[in-house]
Amino acid sequence: MSYWKSIELEVKHRYSVNMLEGDTVLYLAFKSISVALSEFVLSFPELFSDKCCFEIGSEVGLVGISLSYVKVSKVVLCDSDLPTLANMKANLELDHLT
Repeated sequence: MSYWKSIELEVKHRYSVNMLEGDTVLYLAFKSISVALSEFVLSFPELFSDKCCFEIGSEVGLVGISLSYVKVSKVVLCDSDLPTLANMKANLELDHLT
């Protein structure tokens, strides 16, 4: 049984000028995971709507931004790297999510 269904989505994300600012090595290592999780969130919004979601190691905030599109009740994003947090905050502000 396949959990993936074919749908067409157009989601506009806004990012700061230097999306990789902060812990770039970790970002590059987990980039595909964030993209895959974001795709999963957007493909199955019913699993996340009206839920409180907490992400550890949020990096640029891609998953959190995706969660905002499926109407979760609350999203908490965190990261341990201060420059990464500042960049994430800038990305969220560009999407009017702060």
